[in-house]
Amino acid sequence: MSLQTRGGTGDGGTVTDAFYPLYQRLFGENSDFVGTIEDKLAESRMAATVEIYLSRALAVGTLVGVLLWILGTGTGWLLANLFIQDAPILLGLPMPDWLLSIVNALKIPMFILITGLVLGSIGFGLGFGSMVAVPYLRADARKREINVLLSDSVSFMYALSVGGLNQLEILQAIAKADDTYGEVSKEFQSIVLETDYFDTDYRTAIRNQALQTPSDELSQFLTDMLSIINSGGDMEQFLEDQKDKQMRTSKQEEELVSYSSSSSSSCRCSARLRRRCCTAPSTG
Repeated sequence: MSLQTRGGTGDGGTVTDAFYPLYQRLFGENSDFVGTIEDKLAESRMAATVEIYLSRALAVGTLVGVLLWILGTGTGWLLANLFIQDAPILLGLPMPDWLLSIVNALKIPMFILITGLVLGSIGFGLGFGSMVAVPYLRADARKREINVLLSDSVSFMYALSVGGLNQLEILQAIAKADDTYGEVSKEFQSIVLETDYFDTDYRTAIRNQALQTPSDELSQFLTDMLSIINSGGDMEQFLEDQKDKQMRTSKQEEELVSYSSSSSSSCRCSARLRRRCCTAPSTG
């Protein structure tokens, strides 16, 4: 992995390049955190290397931290001048004059320093943490869409196999249908692009995408498909079985959601009835 700078391909940016040494100091090449972020960037299909992205996150965190440090310093100065008049009492014991003079001299600067550092640290955490959270959120959104569309996508692939298309033609067809099958098609686009432009065997491309997709369901589907391809099994029968399996899974999920909704409504209704019975006047 290497950071692309303006001296190279130019997609790092001046600010990002400036924070790359800090990235190198904080994160090693074998860092589990860096590896996880790299996986999430791939799952979310964000066009940035992990070095560039984390360097940018450090830049954003530092900027937000500096802004809140300035705000905290000003706030601390204002509060210190308004509310801190006397030296603090240490354990209720009287202080000698020399110590009292030191405390009086340092109380306001220390309060301002601590306030600035606390808010600055919070600002850095917010800025850096927000940037780090983006790949997780995007990958999770893609995962949900893939799981929703997977059943229809498998049905479409089965229809293509019944129509006589071979394995590669099915992959290309589902990859082109991104207006209908959205993020599922984009996952297959990665397989087709890796096969066409990087001279990769399509079996290897399928295996790589099974590892990179954010959806466990699609990963399992691709893994099972690869097993059929490697063993020379019946792809049409496999897709038919997968179509039935995905339809059953979707139906079970719909029934579960429907049952949860009806149970919640029933509980609310029962609670209202109990309240009504408890508040009804006694006729005895």
